Amino acid sequence: MFVFKRISIAAITWAFPLILCAQSPISWEDFIEQILEEDVDDSQQDKDVYELLEEIHAHPFNLNQATVEDLRQLPFLSEEQARDIVFYRVMYGPLYSTGELMFIETLSKQDREYLQLFCYAGEPAPQQGVKKAQGSLLKNLRNEAILRTDIPFYYKAGQQDYPEEVLAKNPNLSYRGDPLHLAFRYSLSSMNHLFAGVQLEKDAGERGCDYISGYLMLKDYLIGKRSSIREAVLGNYRANFGMGLVMNTNASFDKSMMVNRLGHLEHGFSKHSSTMEAGYLTGAAIRYQYGALTFSAFGGYNKIDGTFAKDSAGITSLKTDGLHRTPLEHSKRRNISVINVGGNIHWESNSQNVQLSATAVATHYSTPLMPKWDTPSTLYRKYNAQGQDFQAYSLAYLWRGNKLKFTGETALSHATGLLTGDGKQLGFATLNTLQYRVNSENTLTASFRYYGAKFVSINGKAFGENARPQNEEGVYLAWNTTMIPGVRIDTYVDLMYFPWLKYSVSNQSYGFDYMLQATLTQSRSSEWFFRYRMKSKQQNAQDEAEQKASIQEQEERETLLHYNMRHTLKVQHTLSVGKAWTFSTTLNGCLVDFGPNMLEKGISIGEHVRWMPITEKVKLDVGFTYFYTDSYDARVYAYEPSLLYSFGLTSYSYHGFRGIVMTSWNICKGLTLTGKFGITKYFNRDTIGSGTELIAANHREDLQVMVRWKF
Repeated sequence: MFVFKRISIAAITWAFPLILCAQSPISWEDFIEQILEEDVDDSQQDKDVYELLEEIHAHPFNLNQATVEDLRQLPFLSEEQARDIVFYRVMYGPLYSTGELMFIETLSKQDREYLQLFCYAGEPAPQQGVKKAQGSLLKNLRNEAILRTDIPFYYKAGQQDYPEEVLAKNPNLSYRGDPLHLAFRYSLSSMNHLFAGVQLEKDAGERGCDYISGYLMLKDYLIGKRSSIREAVLGNYRANFGMGLVMNTNASFDKSMMVNRLGHLEHGFSKHSSTMEAGYLTGAAIRYQYGALTFSAFGGYNKIDGTFAKDSAGITSLKTDGLHRTPLEHSKRRNISVINVGGNIHWESNSQNVQLSATAVATHYSTPLMPKWDTPSTLYRKYNAQGQDFQAYSLAYLWRGNKLKFTGETALSHATGLLTGDGKQLGFATLNTLQYRVNSENTLTASFRYYGAKFVSINGKAFGENARPQNEEGVYLAWNTTMIPGVRIDTYVDLMYFPWLKYSVSNQSYGFDYMLQATLTQSRSSEWFFRYRMKSKQQNAQDEAEQKASIQEQEERETLLHYNMRHTLKVQHTLSVGKAWTFSTTLNGCLVDFGPNMLEKGISIGEHVRWMPITEKVKLDVGFTYFYTDSYDARVYAYEPSLLYSFGLTSYSYHGFRGIVMTSWNICKGLTLTGKFGITKYFNRDTIGSGTELIAANHREDLQVMVRWKF
């Protein structure tokens, strides 16, 4: 059986290379468009996910060296699929090409196409394992340097020259620096065990280099027969344990992709290699494995941005956008110190079918957090993090059967130093998931979450609707199937309940979220993508009589809650013509129904053309999007080709069009020059933006240039 299978594989990968080459794998742009759900509530989350995936796409895994933990970073793969890939390699030897993935039954055609964006079949790892690499960690180094600049061909209000007497009264009318955005990245790696890098960035409007980040990381370093250093990091890094209730500074995926993430327990560290200026730890961390036990310890000291109260006794809010353009924004830069210390103990049975993971984290702020909640409109902040010291503890667990898998995490939080009440706040949260793999084509998932209103997790980021696991209860049901040949269907429904107040919600409230998406592959050159999503949450709403009432009457009258229902539809067709041309047509629609307000609609139609000859020396992308919406609330989202590490998901509102031209040229081996020119024009507006971001015109043009050198 073994010999026959290897002969079959060799015949496919060697005797019929043209068949493999003829398959038209999905492009990076198509992949991003399909996984990003255009969630209007958290664009920062999308940027984190985008940078994480683009980092892997730019530095793909070698399938003949990748571990289960490496593959688990890919959101479309379940833990079982990752284990099946590694098991196939162990059973049948190194993969000759990615075409061999078709022999792994749990991988659908779409999974295999996605994998080709992040993996390749390279030279197998040395049989001696990591020990052989220990003496040569500084050999076979791979280096990469990226320099990027964004050049706007317009002036914002913050770039204008104001008289000194005007700036003396309001210095925040003007930006401190020039309008250019500059970013530089350098990274090196050796044999998938040693990593180092540095990142520098200046945002538009900032003066000088505003952000500097770096890291040094050792991975999978064998010490003895049963012990190894899984990760050791100095500098900026991210941490994720359990299901994220207590510790998760990694990117958080959308609900459709979280189906696979809910099925396993995280326990490890990763380098912070992006220019995101928040959401990471600065310090040292180590994860040491001895047999079935893994011990992790970490510490971090960060200087973060915040807004002081008028009496300077505490911090009213934290600033996470990383922008320091005006004197006011610059005054909030790195004015708070925060210390994080924690650890984790993870145990796996020999079969890895039973796992337990205990985590503890303590956080201390140099200045107390003092969120304001002294008015009816700010009462929702009553249980927000307040004080200086916070602790959180959790126990995560996993049991895997033949077809069933149960995963969960239960956590407690303890906040001390509160300025009101008894000086402390205790909280409770739990997240539990049951997955049933009916067969290789169908998977059912059911997840229940309870995040108490008093649960405070400073570093937590778990599955749910809110940005933090707090003030939320919900039931999530999902179904993924590939039982129809050439069709993949993913669908879920999420029922939500919020027991305490929220922003613009003056009472306990409910919500629901439903999504259905399907990918239809007609042939090797034609593919259809369809997604419908209906999301609705209760919010405060005023009818016409309430709007005309006096302020006192409005405060005395009970505010009504109405469902803010948002329907979105996306249809996309991708067609490959020959070996060089790809055409993608996309239709996006939006319908907003909110209480007494009138229905609001939005639509966009876009066309993207790519030319990339077989030599791949030159690549050309041309895109055009026409949009028309009734208001900003009815905005639509569309993805456009973008430079490496440049987020391409854009929102469109009102009436206008967007056009882009992007070209990439491989000047010589390892050296690539990329440029992108874009123009946006509105038909029903005389200005764009507001405040210091105001552009006194109905159009804007910009140019992005990037040089990438791999050596």
